[in-house]
Amino acid sequence: MALDGSIDIINHPPGSRIMGNTRARSKGCITCVKRRVKCDQGRPTCLRCAKAKFSCQGYKDIVFIDAKQQVLQRLERKAETASKKTTLSNTTGNSNILTVSPPLKKTTGYEYSLSSPYCQVSYLWSPSSSPEMQSDQAISYLLANLDGPMKSICGSLVVPSYRSDALESTIRKECFMALATTLYGLGHQQEAHIHDGRRRYVSALNTVKSTVNSSGATSIIDTLSSVVALCLHEVIAPTDSNEHSWLRHIDGVEQLFSFQGPALRATNPIFRALLEHTRPMMIVAALYARRPSLMACPEWSASVSLTKESTNSPSSALAYLWDSLAQISALYQERDHLGSVPLSEVLPITMSDGNEQRQSWSKAHQTLLQKVTNFRDGMHLSRDLWKLSDPESEFLTTPSTAIPSAYPYPCTTVIHFTSLDFANVFTLYNALIILTNQLIVSIHRLTGTHNDDVSATVSALQEITDATMGIIQSVDYHLPFTESSTTVISGSSGPRNFHLLLPLRVAHRVLLQSECPHDVPKRLWLEDVQASIKSRAGPWMGNDRLFGVNK
Repeated sequence: MALDGSIDIINHPPGSRIMGNTRARSKGCITCVKRRVKCDQGRPTCLRCAKAKFSCQGYKDIVFIDAKQQVLQRLERKAETASKKTTLSNTTGNSNILTVSPPLKKTTGYEYSLSSPYCQVSYLWSPSSSPEMQSDQAISYLLANLDGPMKSICGSLVVPSYRSDALESTIRKECFMALATTLYGLGHQQEAHIHDGRRRYVSALNTVKSTVNSSGATSIIDTLSSVVALCLHEVIAPTDSNEHSWLRHIDGVEQLFSFQGPALRATNPIFRALLEHTRPMMIVAALYARRPSLMACPEWSASVSLTKESTNSPSSALAYLWDSLAQISALYQERDHLGSVPLSEVLPITMSDGNEQRQSWSKAHQTLLQKVTNFRDGMHLSRDLWKLSDPESEFLTTPSTAIPSAYPYPCTTVIHFTSLDFANVFTLYNALIILTNQLIVSIHRLTGTHNDDVSATVSALQEITDATMGIIQSVDYHLPFTESSTTVISGSSGPRNFHLLLPLRVAHRVLLQSECPHDVPKRLWLEDVQASIKSRAGPWMGNDRLFGVNK
């Protein structure tokens, strides 16, 4: 295989012999092969060429030798030998053709048939598949099934660099090979490759652990990329014995980012791409664990990398929403802290200390409620500004018949958008509105029922209902972007769209907890749509644990 990805076919002249150690299979660079010297195989330029001041012409990593002519000639010679040893006893017949069957008939490979005046032979030839070729196939499949930041990351990190430390390159390649092998097995439904990928995953995990715990200095990019590869492996092929293993990997990625600091994102594009690719998973993991997210810190904000020209664009709106989602986990943690205090401890026991403790708890409750309410009002204001900047970005229309569901569509209209970016902003905004209003309702219920709490609770519940309906109505627009599971595993459209899948999970959770009979058809329809998406999205976007924000 040439450096540009093409395959070199070397045809030997008829009659020439093919030895096992033919020059065409040399792993050295083209320049060293021509000079007939031993190549050290350094990438991208070998050291021998660099020291001799020669121009290194690169490598031919895989060379397929077309031995078809030699195979046919060998078979013809065997057929002629067999025909000479055969005595034809039927002298009156007109046919003098003898059929010779090969002693071993294979069922795979390429079939070549040979006809001669003396014999007819059907031969099946299977080209050898070395481990190196299998690894190249898996890596090629991984690169073909990634897009966005991860595609550029894999393209730059999988290929070894002569400036990288040998140990770091080995660790990085080992982690990505585990991910590529497992993904290849899942995409082709081959249990042997899946098993091999899991074996590689365990080995790579142990290697990364020993490297991170060692005192030697390693590149932060190599370490981060290795852990991200292991994290993606755990997400696409979750381990049943430990359902929280993906959380540990994501926590490890977040700790590595925190240790390095945000300064590198301005100068290193790979570091920035790794950060933006893992940001959604880190935020969801923090929300799942009910702990503050590193992404909520101002220096890690998604809006930092935006330019002034993109202030009113959908990209700036998405950055604002991801920053808001990162802050919600800290608000939920405060609510959990208030709810962990037994009610008997805050009820007035005596007129002296009891009322003081009750007042302190009530003040903390009101402070948190006001903080969450202001947070929600800020999102309402941002939503109004987005609509004013482009009032035609979304519109109502009639339902499409392309929605793959066995249940009837529960609404009379659907919402369509002028672009996928606007659709992503709409669905993620509604998911945040649901999570924020659920938090408001839970805070109100901590102190019992009061007249002002009842009106605020009813208003919050109505916003939850409206946001859930908005997510359901936007599904019709997202589904035309659905692609088969063998096309991509990560992308900005279709069932792999994080901005669609997370809101779907949040909306389904609302319908699952609802006691209203009118919500049952909506839940059944949404569950059927989710099952259809899961069957086409591949394994990792169907991971219930990743999107099961169920607390």
